[in-house]
Formats: sequence, structure tokens, C-alpha cells
Amino acid sequence: AKLSNWSQLGKFFAKRNLKPIRELIDGTIHCKPGAAEIFVQDIYTMLTNRRIRHIQDEEIDFSDRLYQDKLPMFARSTASRAIKTNIKLTEIMVEPNINKNRQKVNAIINLHLQRRLLEREQYPERFNIKPTLGARAIRRPSAVTDSIINLQRDKSVHISASTEIRGKTGVHFKPIQVKQAERCPFDVNLNLGTYVKGI
Repeated sequence: AKLSNWSQLGKFFAKRNLKPIRELIDGTIHCKPGAAEIFVQDIYTMLTNRRIRHIQDEEIDFSDRLYQDKLPMFARSTASRAIKTNIKLTEIMVEPNINKNRQKVNAIINLHLQRRLLEREQYPERFNIKPTLGARAIRRPSAVTDSIINLQRDKSVHISASTEIRGKTGVHFKPIQVKQAERCPFDVNLNLGTYVKGI
């Protein structure tokens, strides 16, 4: 019955050449918080060509985010409750496509997880989060970046100095003696030969 009423309203809007925003219609049909008020404002503006002060100046958001922000942290929704409050049964009945409903659920879960991460950042003592050693460390410019900058500045100086060293005949290099490690007695090739001889 509700959808047939809205189809009648859709015919009326088409006859009057009015084009309300589809999200507002869907939000009003599915009883989303704040959708009906914005829809009435939109229709009033279209019918009278007058601007009115908007109740909600923010972007259209039909989730319960504003309500959840007013609640204390212990009373806020879990992920399961967020899905139940933000997706109505009528939405699932109107859109039987499982993939679209799954996308809606994933979007609600992602918003819920973002809200939880933000709460953890804002109130770390509530969640018993201790700052890491990196977070407690005093940040100073690193010596590596300073040396890279100095190398880039003095590049021409280093090039000329290195050619001078190579050209001098008085520079002597000391040879280094490297001792090779002895072969391990458990070497695979040696054991294989002795094993074959023993057979």
C-alpha cells in the first residue's frame, strides 16, 4: 500500500514536472531519520519557488550517526545493531538484489569501524591503549636526511676531491689477506662419494 501511494505521488510529480531527489523519496519511504523533513522542504521549494531556512545544512546522511554521537560510549550501537537500525526491512523487500544489500551492509560496517577507531584515538585511556615507544619519542630531524641534503649541496666538491685523490701517486692501499674457511666434513658431495664406495 505504501509503495502504491508513492507511485501515485511519482505520477503527480511527473505531471507537474517536479523532480525530487530520489534519495529523499527512498529515505522517506523507509522511515530514515530526517528524510521526511528534508523531503517536505525540497517539495515546498519546488512548488513555491521560495527558499527556506534548511533544518539540516549538512550533506544528506540518513544514518543514525548524529544520534549515536549524542550517546555515551557504553550505550552506542554494536556493529549488529548498527546494521539493524540503518537498513530497514522495507529496503530489503524493495531491493531483492543480494549484492546491493551486501554493499549497504559493508558500508554500514565500515562506518561503524571508522567510528570505533576514532573513539580509540580520542579516548585511549578508556580502551587501556598505551602509547608506543615511537609515539612517546621526541621527533627531531633525522641525521640521514640532513646528510642527504648536505651530499646534494656538496656534490660538486666531492667529485672534484675524488678525482684529486685518484690522480695522486702518493696514495697507497694496503692489501688485505682473507682466510678461506675450510670445507665442512659433512659436505654433501664428500659424503655421497664415501657412501657409494662403502656399498
